[in-house]
Amino acid sequence: MVGVIRMFTVQEVVERLTEEGITSSKQMVQRWLKEGRIDAEPPKKRKDGYRVTEQALNRFIESWKEARSPKRSANEYEAEIKSLTLELNRMRAEIDHLREELQRANDREKVLSADLHNAIDKLDEQKKAPSVDWKRKYDEALKRGREKTNMLIAAEQEIDILKKKLADPEKYGVQTKPAAVDEGPILLFTVRFQFQSKKYEAKVYTYREMYSVYLYEISGKIQKEIQVDKSSPLFKRFLKTVRDKHGVRVEMALASWQQPVSADEVDL
Repeated sequence: MVGVIRMFTVQEVVERLTEEGITSSKQMVQRWLKEGRIDAEPPKKRKDGYRVTEQALNRFIESWKEARSPKRSANEYEAEIKSLTLELNRMRAEIDHLREELQRANDREKVLSADLHNAIDKLDEQKKAPSVDWKRKYDEALKRGREKTNMLIAAEQEIDILKKKLADPEKYGVQTKPAAVDEGPILLFTVRFQFQSKKYEAKVYTYREMYSVYLYEISGKIQKEIQVDKSSPLFKRFLKTVRDKHGVRVEMALASWQQPVSADEVDL
């Protein structure tokens, strides 16, 4: 797009030169126009005046001021050159510093980019990995907890009945000879084994011809009870240890949890 060239009339030129402190005389301006000191378009008709472009007017003002500016001495020029040289050196030093900062920023960007790509790769691997069925694990843990609770409730009920019988043996037809007291779950045996470089201990309890298995992970002197699924590799390793030490019948009984083996058949 071509810009519009502004044209000044003679009166507008006088006003501009007055603002610049050059002259306020219209006659003087007209003489300069006639002499060609100010570039202008001559009038096409007598009644028209000169027309001056903004560029030509600015050029005249600059030349006028330059012609009347005081001449500087050689020392002044030398001082200015020295000042400009110092400023140039300062700017070069700043540019060098900025280049070093830019290099450090580029190096940091490479490190962050590598970290970002590693994080993205790990996220992709996690997305591809099979998700854990937490609901199923929760339901299994809840079921085991209920089984243990039921065992305790049954044991407490049995103890209450025995207490009543002992308190009034004639009412319940109990012989005066002391009866054997149900002591609840009895520790049948304990096995220790290793699985995937970790040490484990399994305690097998028997109560009312049923088995209860408690697994512990051993770390130094600390034992931490863990919950595992019967189909897990860890439980299968436990069953193999039982088979090696106590025979196939005991292993099958623990695997089914429903076909108990008499305690006297367990080879301790």
